[in-house]
Amino acid sequence: MSKTGATAFKTGFIRRTALARKRAGMSQEDMALSLGTAQGTYKNYELDRCLPHQHVNTFCRVTHVDIEWLYTGKAARISRNHKLSA
Repeated sequence: MSKTGATAFKTGFIRRTALARKRAGMSQEDMALSLGTAQGTYKNYELDRCLPHQHVNTFCRVTHVDIEWLYTGKAARISRNHKLSA
């Protein structure tokens, strides 16, 4: 993956992380508690760091998003037949 491709992936992943949390009706503090991390740490996952792999499955379960959508933006379905746009 080129540096441009890596940057685009990271930007999209971070944007979808914030979108999924908001659509789930959760605050950053709520999500941090669900993931067992500090609120300040979680806030960074929506600003400039990708959600660590060890949190991805829990995040997807809590927000009802498809893991493929979180990573690629392409499988824009969430488990309750709602749709998200990337």
